[in-house]
Amino acid sequence: MSDVLHRMIALARELGELEKKLSDRDLTALRKLLNRAPVFPATALLLALDYLHGESCGTCSTERDQLHSFIVDAIVPGSALTLELASELDRMAPFGLGNPDVNLLVPSCEAVDPSLVGEGKHVRFRVRHLGRDAGSAIAFGFGGQLDRLRREARYDLVFRLKENRWNGTIAPQLVVRRLLDAPDGYEELRNRLAALWREGEGSWTPEARAIFTELELELAQGKRQLLESETFRALLERRDALPRAA
Repeated sequence: MSDVLHRMIALARELGELEKKLSDRDLTALRKLLNRAPVFPATALLLALDYLHGESCGTCSTERDQLHSFIVDAIVPGSALTLELASELDRMAPFGLGNPDVNLLVPSCEAVDPSLVGEGKHVRFRVRHLGRDAGSAIAFGFGGQLDRLRREARYDLVFRLKENRWNGTIAPQLVVRRLLDAPDGYEELRNRLAALWREGEGSWTPEARAIFTELELELAQGKRQLLESETFRALLERRDALPRAA
């Protein structure tokens, strides 16, 4: 897992520097090419988050503008958020302008049992992804959003994974950076695609085939994140065009 993350992070940072030097036409061509790459670039993810979340995303009214300067290094499942990974990422320190800290994203997750800490300024909660506990999260400065977190909803969670040392124990902790409302239809579309994948190639719709091909799921043994697919993101935007089995 750490090797994959290192590749993603290195690519994301190289792309960030390259993007500054390219024309709009070159950037468009580059992004189309990168969406077919085996690792998902941060620059493409920024575009995806921008058009999927629009004005409804984030922690403040200017969140959409902030996304353009906020890098997500990798999309990961909740099952990957282990103490081993947190320790591996910490070994990349010291972090600073020349070596920014690593931002991860878990898509369509739930905030469980949120509560206020730090004199009501911060929020602590458990993260659930794909029906399983994914660890403890702390959201500094999110105290005013407690009611939002208590509602029945799903979020695209952007965070940094850290080692939390407390009372003689060490555990992974998600330090929240952004809390975005997950796009409508994500779970429905994900479940339909999962069913089509299990049924086999003979049942695949054209859209499903395009998504599976972009993600190279056969090579990855199904272990890729759907937001990495340009076709999947386009289907999320077209909420009335979800693929159905024949």
